[in-house]
Amino acid sequence: MADDGYLPAMLDAARRFLNGDGVRKNLGIAYYWTKRAEAAGGDVSAIIEKPHERLFEEMTRHDLESLRDTLIIYGDLDWTNIKMPDIKILLPESPI
Repeated sequence: MADDGYLPAMLDAARRFLNGDGVRKNLGIAYYWTKRAEAAGGDVSAIIEKPHERLFEEMTRHDLESLRDTLIIYGDLDWTNIKMPDIKILLPESPI
C-alpha cells in the first residue's frame, strides 16, 4: 500500500523501519519512506525528531545499499532539495 502512494502506509513503513518494529531496522529504507511521505504532504514530525539528513551519519553500508536499492525499485521522489551523500562515492559499484 505504501508503494501505491497511500500516505498512512508510507508513514507506517517509515516508522517501522526507523524503529525496527516488525521488520529489521533499516535507516536507508526509513529515510526513503519518510521523504516520500513528506513529499506527499505527510507530517513526519511524530516519526522522526532529528533532521532527516542526520540519519546519514548513522547509516551503515547495508542501510546505504538498501536506500540505493529502494530508489531503484520505487523511485518517485524529487531529490532536488534533498541533501544526500553521493552513493556513487560510498558505493562505487552502484548503478545510480
